[in-house]
Amino acid sequence: MNREASIPRDPLLAVVVPCYRLSKQVAHVLQAIGPAVWRIYCVDDDCPEQSPLIGGKAVPNDPRIGCLVHPRNMGVGIAP
Repeated sequence: MNREASIPRDPLLAVVVPCYRLSKQVAHVLQAIGPAVWRIYCVDDDCPEQSPLIGGKAVPNDPRIGCLVHPRNMGVGIAP
């Protein structure tokens, strides 16, 4: 099998943004992500500040942004 044949010519790039107590920073972070990124996943680890909602409202017309929600806080190693 030719390994080069299985590598996409235009690889897709996704970014995971852990959103726990980042309500003041998340909008700025999301706005700074450039067009080379195909998907943006905000992970809400039961954030009491609802950081992902704040970020989504700051960048409302960006179809790349999605949110994954944990019903309870899972901690640093589990969330992303």
